[in-house]
Amino acid sequence: MTAGEKHGIHAKRSKAWARTNLHGFHDAPPTPFTRDGEVDAPALRHNIDAFVDMGMEGIVVGGFIGEAWNMTLSEWMRYHELVADANAGRMKISTIILDPSARQALEKIEFTRRLGFEVAEVMNPAVQLKSDDEIFAFYKYLTDRSDMAIVLYRTPVSGTVLSLELMQRLADIPTLVGVKQGSLRRSDTYKLRRDLRPDFFVSEPMEQYFLDDLLGLQVPAVGGLPLHRVWQAAAGDSPVHGGCRGRQLAGGAGQVAVAARGVRLH
Repeated sequence: MTAGEKHGIHAKRSKAWARTNLHGFHDAPPTPFTRDGEVDAPALRHNIDAFVDMGMEGIVVGGFIGEAWNMTLSEWMRYHELVADANAGRMKISTIILDPSARQALEKIEFTRRLGFEVAEVMNPAVQLKSDDEIFAFYKYLTDRSDMAIVLYRTPVSGTVLSLELMQRLADIPTLVGVKQGSLRRSDTYKLRRDLRPDFFVSEPMEQYFLDDLLGLQVPAVGGLPLHRVWQAAAGDSPVHGGCRGRQLAGGAGQVAVAARGVRLH
């Protein structure tokens, strides 16, 4: 069997795999850093142990909350190695790709796949690629070259919120299994869940809608929990280490002043 034939077989199974395996609460946790701005490996291991103890189904690392955009490529790779090693197969682990370069995105996807990551959430490029055809070609480049299950990130942060027409085209790509619906419009979530193919999940990441999704309102539940609760991102009150890159400096009562790599943010 050729590599292309194997790719085709894996691709055809991706949506079925996602419906069986991607459900429940998958948190996007902050990354702990030392005062020198380096990833705090012991604290990261502590956090992952805590997530396992909480009964969390999975974690999604490498995105905005995790400050992966503020890492060099070597730091990004080491960070993912630490996550994979600390997790040791106990939870499902996914990555987030924010790169505008399709080639760099593909390198990261394949690097994390080899580490045991099962899903990549990929945001459409924030620069250059803006038309539906350009964005479609970006994802087609990735899916033609990797078996990794990919989740879209539909967000104004990218500069271009994916249109319904484009979403319908993308949903037909076998290894594109779902979308984190981050447009901040609840009506968009309902519309996408109604109009996209039924084996393509639509995750609602906004905390104020957790109860609806917990109860399985609007869509059916899968595996005991609503499938679309994947990629809910909330730190909440938990015994974990975190904070923005560099240092958290105690301010007044309940206030925190954050310094990121020497640049103080107020």
